[in-house]
Amino acid sequence: MKKTRLIQLLCISAAFSLVALAGCKVPTNSDSAVTADPTVVASDTKTPAADTTNNTDTEKERESTTPTGGGGDSGGGSGDSGGTGGTTVDVILPSDYVRGFDASYVDQFEIDNGKKYYDTDGSQPDFFEILKNHGINTVRLRIWVDPENAEENGIVSNDSSWVNSGMNTLERTIRLAKRVKAAGLKIMLDFHYSDYWTDPGKQIIPKAWQSIATADALATKLSDYTKEVLNAMKTAEVPPDYVQVGNEIDTGLFLHTSYNGSTGKTTDANSAVQGKSGSANFTKYLKAGCDAVRDACPSAKIILHVTNRKPTNILTTTVSSALDYDIVGLSYYSWESSHGTIKNLRDNVTAFKNTYNKAVMVVETSMYWKYGEYDANYRDLSFAAQHLVDPDTGKVYTDLTTKTVTYNGADTLIVEGTLANQVNTFRHIIEESAQCGATGICAWGGDMRGEWKYSFFEYEGKAMSSIDVFKVNLTAK
Repeated sequence: MKKTRLIQLLCISAAFSLVALAGCKVPTNSDSAVTADPTVVASDTKTPAADTTNNTDTEKERESTTPTGGGGDSGGGSGDSGGTGGTTVDVILPSDYVRGFDASYVDQFEIDNGKKYYDTDGSQPDFFEILKNHGINTVRLRIWVDPENAEENGIVSNDSSWVNSGMNTLERTIRLAKRVKAAGLKIMLDFHYSDYWTDPGKQIIPKAWQSIATADALATKLSDYTKEVLNAMKTAEVPPDYVQVGNEIDTGLFLHTSYNGSTGKTTDANSAVQGKSGSANFTKYLKAGCDAVRDACPSAKIILHVTNRKPTNILTTTVSSALDYDIVGLSYYSWESSHGTIKNLRDNVTAFKNTYNKAVMVVETSMYWKYGEYDANYRDLSFAAQHLVDPDTGKVYTDLTTKTVTYNGADTLIVEGTLANQVNTFRHIIEESAQCGATGICAWGGDMRGEWKYSFFEYEGKAMSSIDVFKVNLTAK
């Protein structure tokens, strides 16, 4: 992820790969696929090894170009140009398959910035009714401890986008959760255990917790806070159905005390409280969080969230300590150098499910429908082309349109920014992961409107036709 040098993607053993290849072949949906431009030739595309040298994405920086809003708030919009073709997913899915959508920004756009959302027909139901209308059944909401004071108290500096980051306090999360439940959707609560974004590059202890001197005391604080939030949600009659104990915890929990947005540098926490991946402190913190969820919301499914890169230490720790959790959650972004190919995702899903006897869910994924400002060097777009490779052919999926550009002085294949490519990328991620047993996916950044290239809503807030990719075929098992 961004501004950190990350470990290379886990190479699943040959045995796991054979299992994945044998058990995960997905049928071709020729009736609904978008046909690639016949002038584009992708046959020379090779499946690369994951390159972590320039891996630069973090969850915070995925939103760092998010504006406060743009364009008028009329229902008519022009962002949905060009057809997406069919959006039907051609794979058998269980009736409870999670079609998730992170909507943590909605309150910011509507309340803070006075923006509106519209359905594809220009009508204006509640935002969460729009999601329901297009097949979403679960909404993911993040929560920070004290985000409103993150810059003032020095935990983060030089982050000009922080004011537009949603500021997901408990109050705001409950306000959104009430609307989610009113629409008849499920809630996935994402604890960051920080005042700020957490990911493999930074796990910053909340400012108010930084005076805690021992790991035992910090674990108690984590437990008390978790119960406090969950009890407040129960009192508000919006208990979560899924709970993430941490966000992208590959490297651990409570590793840092501050972050400088301009340099990308973090300040290490005292070693006595750091919960590095695989350490006794890390296990202590995860156990405190999982036990707190079980105590406060016994019916909720507990998720441990890692990225798609190298989660071996996470699983070794959790299995050896017999932590009580239900789901391994993965992030998968095709433009991330360390997240690897669709086959890497497929192999990980298979290995986690079969080896550790846990359900697996892709709790974060996304795809651009247009180019963004920082795509001038084509790096992210190039990795998308390298990773969106059909495991059965070794070539870029034929329903993704591509073109050749000059990058670093050489011809480079990129996946174009189109609605059709957004749809078909989501289809492939759903099909490939579900065929191997994944229990759901969750789109990240889809609520941020067309100023954001990963959105499902165009500039004026109207839902684009690509949102129908969540209307999947369901066959109860």
